Amino acid sequence: MKRSYLSGWWLCWAVWCFGWLGACENVPVYEVELSGEITTPQGPITKGTLHVRVYHAESGQGILAHPLGGPITTWTFQNKGSFTERVGVPTQQGRGLVVYAWLDQDEDNTLCATGRSSEPSGIFELKDFPKHQISFKLLLSALCAGPEALYP
Repeated sequence: MKRSYLSGWWLCWAVWCFGWLGACENVPVYEVELSGEITTPQGPITKGTLHVRVYHAESGQGILAHPLGGPITTWTFQNKGSFTERVGVPTQQGRGLVVYAWLDQDEDNTLCATGRSSEPSGIFELKDFPKHQISFKLLLSALCAGPEALYP
C-alpha cells in the first residue's frame, strides 16, 4: 500500500492560506484626537504614573449588550495629567467612548495593592463622540475603583 503525502501537503497549504486571508480582514476605524486634563481633588498631577484607558461605552447587541467593551488603547504618563493623543476607534466593535484613569502614587503598577496607599481613579463618558477632536476634564475623585465599579 502506497501513501501519497502530496495530498496532505495540499490540505495543509490550503488551510494556512485561508487562515491568513481571514486574519487580514479590514477593521474600519474612526480617528479621534483626545486632549485631556486629569486632576485629583488636591490639584494638578505632579507626581506618580497616570494610567489612562479608552473603552467603548457599550459593546454587544440586544440581550448581549453590556457596558465597557475591552480597552481600545492604554497610555501611561509620568508626573503629568495633561495630554493630547490620537486613537483609532474600531467603529463596529461598540458604541460611544469612555476614558478611565488612575494615578499610581506608590509606583507599584497595581491599583490599590493590599497594604498600600489608596490611589485615586475616575471615569468620564465622552458625549461629544464621534467628533475628530474632543477635549475633556476628568477629576480622579474615587479611591481604589476600577472602571467596572465606576461605569455606568
